[in-house]
Amino acid sequence: MSESTVATGLPCTSCPSSDAMAEYITHFFCFSCRTRTSKKGNTRSYIAEPTISEDLICEEEITFKVDRFSKSAKVWLYSVGITDKLIKLYRLGYIPTLDRVYIPNYRDNTLIGYQMRSLNFYDKPKYLGKGPKMCYTSKGPETSEVVLVEDVLSCIRVGEHQSAISLQGTSLNDEGLGIVLSKFDSVKIWLDSDLAGVNGTKKLIKQLCLFVPCSSMVTERDPKTYTHREIGEILLKS
Repeated sequence: MSESTVATGLPCTSCPSSDAMAEYITHFFCFSCRTRTSKKGNTRSYIAEPTISEDLICEEEITFKVDRFSKSAKVWLYSVGITDKLIKLYRLGYIPTLDRVYIPNYRDNTLIGYQMRSLNFYDKPKYLGKGPKMCYTSKGPETSEVVLVEDVLSCIRVGEHQSAISLQGTSLNDEGLGIVLSKFDSVKIWLDSDLAGVNGTKKLIKQLCLFVPCSSMVTERDPKTYTHREIGEILLKS
């Protein structure tokens, strides 16, 4: 990619990332999913970059003891209300060799995949991962109503109050739709307030309204940025 960059921090059209894509003179490139998008008139053709290795990390390299997390890891987690209790509950870890936070995704106590979030602005891509893109479910109080959010940390925070699911993006795949329709009686959609979130909310309502009562929630900031009390109040008022 020798061409000059036109813009960075754009939402990817191929993966859940909201700020990992860069626009170049002749193409787009997502540092999260490693997808290159050629510009051909008004259309985009996807040309896959080399895929990330399946053998990204072994558990022996991960520490699950918070006192061994780096300062930057603690700052990132604590700044959005992820407490030591939540770190332990969701088995979040830290990988010293990569300086990344480890975010596992379990289904019925079986590890189905994980993400590794960089803590250094210059360490691209921001997220590395293994396993299929699947919804991330909360482990807090189980309720008949579920809140759909974009990212995992928002899911954890909202999950302290009621059932929550992270779409890991703004769309609901078949697996997620199956979970929603089989386990919940109503749905609240609380996506980010950016353009991708607004458009995603409209699509989700159209997708779900024929099957289950659903409503949207609009706030100025992402769910995870609010305090525990504020999240509870927002949920009650919506």
